[in-house]
Amino acid sequence: MSWEDFGIVIAPGETIKEQIAIYGLTQKEFARRMQMSEKQASRLVNGEIELTNEIARKLTFVLGMHLEFWLGLERDYRIALMKQTENDELKKDFFIFDYLDYQELVRTRYVEKACDDFEKIKNLRSFLSITSLELLKDLKVKKSYLSEVSFADDKEFLANILWMQKAQKDSMINEYVGPLSISRLIKNFSNLKECSKLPLDKVVEKISSILLNCGVYLAYLPKLKNSTLDSYCLRHIDYAVVAIADDKSDLLTFFERLFKELSFIVMNKLSIKNKDHEYRQRQTEIESFVDENLLSTGKLYQEFANNIVTDDKIKEIATNSFVDPSLVVTKLAKLNIISNRAFKELKK
Repeated sequence: MSWEDFGIVIAPGETIKEQIAIYGLTQKEFARRMQMSEKQASRLVNGEIELTNEIARKLTFVLGMHLEFWLGLERDYRIALMKQTENDELKKDFFIFDYLDYQELVRTRYVEKACDDFEKIKNLRSFLSITSLELLKDLKVKKSYLSEVSFADDKEFLANILWMQKAQKDSMINEYVGPLSISRLIKNFSNLKECSKLPLDKVVEKISSILLNCGVYLAYLPKLKNSTLDSYCLRHIDYAVVAIADDKSDLLTFFERLFKELSFIVMNKLSIKNKDHEYRQRQTEIESFVDENLLSTGKLYQEFANNIVTDDKIKEIATNSFVDPSLVVTKLAKLNIISNRAFKELKK
């Protein structure tokens, strides 16, 4: 354990003072032999000026010891000062522990394990690409992360930006994504929907592969405790990132979230700010986009206007829509076209 561990930083002047005493010199005599003014010598002993290469060279003659010894003392002193200053700055960020559960971030592989709070703060700063977590209190900085989303409180905001940052970080280490091609993406809509017919554990894997070829990275991430985002989309250099929460929702909900975010890319709405009238208009456009490109609500109401639901009809609609029949059944239940009992029977 070193003096630094107790928050004590020893300046090279302390060693110089000891050596002066050992040699039996007064500070005036020491200054004369060093070819320094008494004021300079005093400041050196008190650690107020840097022990330069030239001063270190003179010390080797006046007080002995190798040049490397004196330079090493100065180097270690400056590093210790820097660490002390850094720790004081890191302590200012300790407030963040009131707003997040660091162990949850470790369990979900957002950040690495840490041996103390100082290391935790460093990990969080690196993860969020920010020099101080205090900056997150600034509204402009908040909007630089998620400009189009409003938050009820700071815990919610932090959970959401951590979740979205994880999606972005993961995309940056994937060498197979890009460049973005909207025309290719649209052409693959039917292929994306066909994935609903795969075993559940293969759905995300196959969709991810298709989207990568279109320049879209899909991040399917566990939802953090205080996060309220189910999905989000952003543009990153020459590709797009779509994040969807892995919150054990049904398959239809997954596809609705996916097509909702793809609508931002296709309609080029990624840069719209959250003005009320634009937001309401955009929400209507998004709902229409998802409805038209996944499963049309209007067509389902039309097809089952007489409330007669048959397996053959469901399979027919599923085939025409390129989706698994289970998605049609789930949508019918959500629209209250069929009862919960009928839903369970048809799901079998």
